[in-house]
Amino acid sequence: MADLQTKTALLIGKSLSTVAGITRELQAAGMEIVVGHTPEDAAAAAQITSRTAPLTLNDPAVLDAEIAAVGSIDIAIIAPAWFKAVRFLDSTLDDWDAALHGNFESSVYALRAVGKHLQAQGRGGSILVLSSVAALSAHKDLSVVATSLAALHVPARLAAVELAPHGITVNVVVMGWLPDAWSADYLNADSQPLLEQATPMGRLGTFADLASVCRLLASPDARYLTGVVLSVDGGYTLHKASTPAPR
Repeated sequence: MADLQTKTALLIGKSLSTVAGITRELQAAGMEIVVGHTPEDAAAAAQITSRTAPLTLNDPAVLDAEIAAVGSIDIAIIAPAWFKAVRFLDSTLDDWDAALHGNFESSVYALRAVGKHLQAQGRGGSILVLSSVAALSAHKDLSVVATSLAALHVPARLAAVELAPHGITVNVVVMGWLPDAWSADYLNADSQPLLEQATPMGRLGTFADLASVCRLLASPDARYLTGVVLSVDGGYTLHKASTPAPR
């Protein structure tokens, strides 16, 4: 595995529990981490790492300047943050607006800004967009979050095409089920055993599982791999989706 101790990664997203879990693993590999956060999450971000950067994820023009001000980066990981279990026929306009803003729009703006920044630096780099197995299978009560995440796969692949000539890779990392505040209302004492049974490897994922794949995709060893949607799920998406409804 290529040495990443001289690399700096920018992690972006309101899902700070996910960001924190990945940060711990990447720091253990010797990488320097910058956590990009919304202004209201400044205190929580400061508990994750000493280097933080306030980002305005709902304003592309402002975000471009804020990403540029972060300085030198090699890797960016974009972590969407909206999750809600709701029956499709009961979903509301507010649900769809919140999902598309929290998962799709803000992530697209971040992808765009980071791509421009890495291109301006002129030395290549790697962008990873996090998604979920909910985006790949038809899960009961997850139509809204699944749609907002699946939609992200398209601009990520388009960015991969545009940025490839600049030595910048863009890949989507699909997270399997793992204990996380992001999806806490869907993982409970009733659903977890069923999810484990539906996973060929027989267990939920860990942040170490997720971060190890992020580390690989961000390394020079994966320099010819771009535009890929990669599931890190212990084989969960190989099986028919039979996820239980949350309680």
